[in-house]
Amino acid sequence: YDSPVLEHEILYTRKSGEEITGQMYNFVDKDGYNVTLRPEMTPSLARMIISKEKELSFPLKWFSIPQCWRFENVQRGRKREHFQWNMDIIGVKNVAAEAELIFAIISLYQSLHLSSGDVGIKVNSRKVLNSVLKIMDVPDEDFSSICITLDKLDKIGKDRVVEDLMGAHNLQHECCLNIVKVVSCTSLEALEETVRELNKEAHAAVPELRSALDELRLLFSLLDSFGVMEYVTFDASVVRGLAYYTGIVWEGFDLSGEFRAICGGGRYDNLMKLYGAQNEISCVGFGFGDCVIMEVLAKRNLLPQTKKTCDVVVSAYNQEMLIYACNITSQLRQTEVIVDLSLQPKSRIGHIFDYADRSGADYMIFVAPDEIARGKVRIKALRACFNETDLRHFMSLRDETFELAEDGKQLDVPLASISLFVQELHALKSASR
Repeated sequence: YDSPVLEHEILYTRKSGEEITGQMYNFVDKDGYNVTLRPEMTPSLARMIISKEKELSFPLKWFSIPQCWRFENVQRGRKREHFQWNMDIIGVKNVAAEAELIFAIISLYQSLHLSSGDVGIKVNSRKVLNSVLKIMDVPDEDFSSICITLDKLDKIGKDRVVEDLMGAHNLQHECCLNIVKVVSCTSLEALEETVRELNKEAHAAVPELRSALDELRLLFSLLDSFGVMEYVTFDASVVRGLAYYTGIVWEGFDLSGEFRAICGGGRYDNLMKLYGAQNEISCVGFGFGDCVIMEVLAKRNLLPQTKKTCDVVVSAYNQEMLIYACNITSQLRQTEVIVDLSLQPKSRIGHIFDYADRSGADYMIFVAPDEIARGKVRIKALRACFNETDLRHFMSLRDETFELAEDGKQLDVPLASISLFVQELHALKSASR
């Protein structure tokens, strides 16, 4: 799916959190509306779902790869415009949705040859933090802003986070230390032990905490069934900076610690209703930008090689031969063969060979007067030689006497059969892969 590049500013300022609202490319348009280039897609998705809610069949599994813009400091792994792969599952309340999305991210890791020794995914739940803060008697209205502060833990350090919590929320120093201690836990067992040390087992929020921990255990069990648990760790410091997350959250990361988060996502069950949906619609999704993953792959020399751009280049010797070249190109473009027509006739064969070679083509068809006078065109193999045994089985050469050039890379083919001949070459190569 896609959405407008330009959205109303209020779509983001209401629900996304302070960081993203400070990074928007926003302005007042000629009609006086406050608008912005989209910094992310989730609010746009929410608006689209709400507008079509009665027409859609749930659950939905949607993805997009939009271009997004954020006015932030340009640095390694961070740009002011980027493409972002999004996946969202709408209408599923249980953690099977989170499990499938995390599995999709890890599947991409694996397809890019990134092992669990290179990258991973840190998982937490905002429900855990919310219940812990309740146990510490922190007011509910402070939750979202505390999450935004804690999201900066890796960037500014524990001491600065404690200072910010005390200053912005008027919390006691010991309470802030306990909050930081909780979010520093890297296992469910360590978190439970830290909470027990608060000596508030009778607090009403304790069952809520246990329920959130059970939900995480179920998620880890499902990920283990997917066979990807080696990539996944629990990390209570992961809270995500966006204000609309309500449950499990996660971040992809590079194990070297050299880069910022590769991707991030989580559950946002309340967002649709806040934007006007008649009923609560369960949602979970992630965003995976192109900037950091490119840096991770480049560091490990894993950037995919650019594939060739075409299978065949068709070129004409002169302007008169261009008519035949256009006709051949037209025939081939009705097949699965990818064709590039050289638009400038070239009498010097070396020039067109260079062009065809740079394009990555396997073959070049050269239309010249001498061959056309005999009802033929010349095709040259640019990579491997033609196999004469294979050629004798080609329908396009049936009842034809043909002679390969001495190097096995050049052949004159009947003009009427050239399209079929190239298709047979293409099929033969595809079958041998």
